[in-house]
Amino acid sequence: MDDIKRITRPTDVPDYGLLNDLLWSDPSETALDWEDNERGVSYCFGKAVINEFLTKVRGRKLGGVAVLIRVRAVGHGLGVPGTHGGGGRLRILE
Repeated sequence: MDDIKRITRPTDVPDYGLLNDLLWSDPSETALDWEDNERGVSYCFGKAVINEFLTKVRGRKLGGVAVLIRVRAVGHGLGVPGTHGGGGRLRILE
């Protein structure tokens, strides 16, 4: 989280790195771990990656994360396919 707080704003999105991955990585129902993203930028991640993240942050200053929300999909509604090529959805994982 400290790395995220250190991102200078406003900024241009770089071709690779943390900010790029925060914006463009996608959850995948089929990925076992990390895999290349068909967008040609960043990565796709599977449920194991999400579970590993939640295990690491539980009990830290974050107060224990129980839910992840894919922010860029919020405007598309709960579980309703979006209009973007990636089929954006609000993802709630507990």
